[in-house]
Amino acid sequence: MACKILIGYDGTEFSNQAIADLSHAGLGVDGEAVVVTAADLWPAITDGVDPRTRAEPTEPMARTAYTLLSAAMAEAESTAKQGAERVRATLPTWKVTSEVSTQSPTKALIALAEKSPPDLIVVGPRGRSAVAQFFAKVIRGAGSVAQQVIRYAPCSVRIGRHSGEQTSWPRPLNILIGVDGSSESAAAVQCVAMRSWPVGTKVRVVAALDQFAMSMMVVPNLMTPEMSTDTLLVDGRLWARQAVDRCAVELNEAGLKVEPVVGEGDPKHVLLREAEDWPADCVFVGAHGMSRFERVLLGSVSAAVAERAHCSVEIVRHPGSG
Repeated sequence: MACKILIGYDGTEFSNQAIADLSHAGLGVDGEAVVVTAADLWPAITDGVDPRTRAEPTEPMARTAYTLLSAAMAEAESTAKQGAERVRATLPTWKVTSEVSTQSPTKALIALAEKSPPDLIVVGPRGRSAVAQFFAKVIRGAGSVAQQVIRYAPCSVRIGRHSGEQTSWPRPLNILIGVDGSSESAAAVQCVAMRSWPVGTKVRVVAALDQFAMSMMVVPNLMTPEMSTDTLLVDGRLWARQAVDRCAVELNEAGLKVEPVVGEGDPKHVLLREAEDWPADCVFVGAHGMSRFERVLLGSVSAAVAERAHCSVEIVRHPGSG
């Protein structure tokens, strides 16, 4: 089945990185990509309405505003087409179209994703504040566009980072997958297994054993003589080892070289350290299936990894789980 992706593009080098990174995403030769750019329009004036659909005003100040808005729309259209050309160069066999939105940054991506659900939303690691603040402050702060997309998107999200290294392609990749026993991390493993990777690609499956968190879960009054913190930690290590070994079997069956790893510490720190030290080309993590309300209130390993990793990060969500 052909893959469909939605790409946020603002013309910056960071969004160009996200497009270049698509050649490292294992997406195959058949698919559909929609490149989306938001025009730099003041919402109070447009209310999300394309100014080109309105009659040109006659009052001087209004006419000046209309001219500026029309110019912003034209610039956004040019930027979106530029992005589409870059995608065609990266994925030459794909069907590629471009689209301009007058909505706010988050609404532009989420609304399009909900209207015609893609398999994946792709954004870059930074953005500029000019074009509708479309990707301004991307991956920085709870209010950033990318963080909101990670929270509310009805599909998987990829934060594309590309080093620009000049190497022959395709080359083997290093793919890191964080697993925690959840159905979402299982979906991340399945996602990697189903992609088309270059020969020689290696996968490292990592489970983190957080001893501090496990010890905090122990309630002394409820403990039996047979229970102790040490016993829980031993059981935790056994579970973690079994979890990564099961994932390794699935990935081996898909023809990938797999190394199961059990680390100790805060999961986000373990994943970031492994990704840096290996080094990984991309980290796959599950979105953990939290409700939208829970995602607003709680911190997220996936969001922290997406914010701080040196490489690309793909946050895998079951379709319809948002």
